[in-house]
Amino acid sequence: MGSSGKIRLLIVDDHPVVRQGLADIFDRTEDIQVVGLASDGVEAVTMSLKHEPDIVLMDLSMPNMDGMDATRFLLKSCPDTRVLMLTSFSGKERVKEALRSGAVGYLLKDTPTEELIAGVRNAVKHGRRFRDID
Repeated sequence: MGSSGKIRLLIVDDHPVVRQGLADIFDRTEDIQVVGLASDGVEAVTMSLKHEPDIVLMDLSMPNMDGMDATRFLLKSCPDTRVLMLTSFSGKERVKEALRSGAVGYLLKDTPTEELIAGVRNAVKHGRRFRDID
């Protein structure tokens, strides 16, 4: 966590309205600070090196570099950063592949707001998967 005691969050999604909507949600919390918004995996890796987030909320499917490849690259340089995948895909194989890339968990994009916030907090605090994939 940053010197303010807040969870430092980087949001990564290729859709501007999703990025901004997520930022608006987390800006209303007292304990989570959005440190950046990235539009693809390449930008996510670059911004992670610059901002050193505690957690990255990463879209699974993006152009240039998808969430799985970005997670692999990011964790090589920032091994203490947690990655929580955010996806509209609920297929088990795709999710398992995302977890194998190093993500601590995943949430579906239709997750209720309070569950999304709790998922970020739990991933940082406990480093555990937030949803069961079996």
